[in-house]
Amino acid sequence: MNQYKHEVIGGLFGLALINLWYFSGLAIEEEVLPKHYDYFFNAVTVTFSTALGAYLAFRYNASIERHKREVSIAENQVVEIAKLNRALFNLGRQLNSIGNMNLVLSKYSNEYDLAFNMRVEKNFDSTPMVDFDELTLILSEELPMLLVLDNEQAGFLMTLESFQVRSDFFINRLQPEMAEKGLLDRKVTLEELHEKLSYGTYKGAIQSATIFKDNVEKTSAGLEKAFADLLVACKNKYPKARFIDVE
Repeated sequence: MNQYKHEVIGGLFGLALINLWYFSGLAIEEEVLPKHYDYFFNAVTVTFSTALGAYLAFRYNASIERHKREVSIAENQVVEIAKLNRALFNLGRQLNSIGNMNLVLSKYSNEYDLAFNMRVEKNFDSTPMVDFDELTLILSEELPMLLVLDNEQAGFLMTLESFQVRSDFFINRLQPEMAEKGLLDRKVTLEELHEKLSYGTYKGAIQSATIFKDNVEKTSAGLEKAFADLLVACKNKYPKARFIDVE
């Protein structure tokens, strides 16, 4: 109601002018007031009616513009909330990918088992990426947090790269050499592997698997914290909005 107070006041003022014109005319007709007062009241009525009309037109146009601005702001907020949820969703997908990698790693008891027995399984999504150009415009007051998040996404990409390096080494070098030395499709001891495999293949298998495992563990912890921090920033920006969360 408060936003229409000027229109209400204008309407009441207009009614007052109509009453003034009516009762002044009645008073003059009954000769309560001199005839020349009729010109005065007509001038007052016309002048104030014109001013009132201009004022109400101005207030009406201002009200329309205010409504347009409110709609524009609301639409912009909807777009920004959608972009923030998209960033959370993609970050959640990264966390899910790392979680799937951890499930695979948990099947192997030590670095040697991991190096020589872990098959190449791509059971994760490598495509989700957070758009930092969008986030920096929306969360301009959270730049330090966004820099940390950017570093964690770089860590995610590094983990994907270490997975690819280990997979290529396993497929293109380790398995062919193990097949050549008769070490596939049977149980072999670590001593036998060390003895029959070349030094580069033996050490490379261990190093590539160990680096992959270390990257997964670091990325998992980093992305979990980054997700929590981004979620807090989103809620601070739009406290009444609903945002994606992960368990």
